[in-house]
Amino acid sequence: MPETVPRAGVHRGMPAVLEFLRQGMDLFEPGTMETEIVGMIGEDDYVAARVDCRGRTTTGHNYHNHYHVLFRVRDGKISELWDFQDTKHLVEACYT
Repeated sequence: MPETVPRAGVHRGMPAVLEFLRQGMDLFEPGTMETEIVGMIGEDDYVAARVDCRGRTTTGHNYHNHYHVLFRVRDGKISELWDFQDTKHLVEACYT
């Protein structure tokens, strides 16, 4: 995510990644978030996924965003991840 988005940036190591994910869940009213993997494809040590996410944010907005997530896998574990989405919608729905 661009650095202009809250919570963006590099998160290294399992504790930092888990905290990043926990903070993301805190943006939504409990029980409202639904995530669906729409499609997935892999080549070499990369896996790409199309993900659809819906929910109600704690700021009172309906959220519906489409993600493209690119994973790099090494030794059977995710070693890197890049997340692409409509960041304008994310900021408007979750932070305003």
